[in-house]
Amino acid sequence: MDVDPFLMIEWEGEIPVVASPPTVGVACRLEELGPEFDDPEGFLSDREFYERGWRWCECYSTWEPGGDRGYVPAAYLLPLRPVELDAARAALMHGEDVFRRALEALLDCVTHRMN
Repeated sequence: MDVDPFLMIEWEGEIPVVASPPTVGVACRLEELGPEFDDPEGFLSDREFYERGWRWCECYSTWEPGGDRGYVPAAYLLPLRPVELDAARAALMHGEDVFRRALEALLDCVTHRMN
């Protein structure tokens, strides 16, 4: 399955910070979600969610270390390399403080890489 690893951020003005709770995960690409179905009750389709800037994600945080699924605004997803996601998930097993410090270091690394 093709997915995009990410670090979840929040915005303080124009500055990205690690989300609360600290979270990493993978965002599914639209083509991985399966066929389109018309919903007679008017719910949005996966394509409509994606067009509105949302992504279907599997998220790992201090609140849900085993993973939680749901839609997340794409503006809060900072791309990671697969090896960075693996390192972050390993840090999660060492507790909240270690995980937060690891994600803060990742945020610094990723923002420097993007500039």
